[in-house]
Amino acid sequence: MKKLAALTVFCFLIVMSTMAQGSGDLKGPEAKNRKPWLDPKPASTVYLVKGESLQGPAAKNVRPLERKTGELVKLDLTTKDKLKGPAYKNYKPWKDHQ
Repeated sequence: MKKLAALTVFCFLIVMSTMAQGSGDLKGPEAKNRKPWLDPKPASTVYLVKGESLQGPAAKNVRPLERKTGELVKLDLTTKDKLKGPAYKNYKPWKDHQ
């Protein structure tokens, strides 16, 4: 029983020390003055199901198993970075660029 308690305390200390070492969150002026474009995140890929879109009472009364499945559409959200102005604001990846 003592070994189990000691092992539990040891594991708890290991977990807490790794959590303390991994706190890379910026705070204060460093967070305020961070330049996110200098370290961009990897591109996101989104999959949409394109198919039947019911509206009105027909959409309300259809059962989930009766819905027709559509095809998967892959969207890459990286091309938006090249746009400027109103084109950037009005960009709709599911309609404009497939």
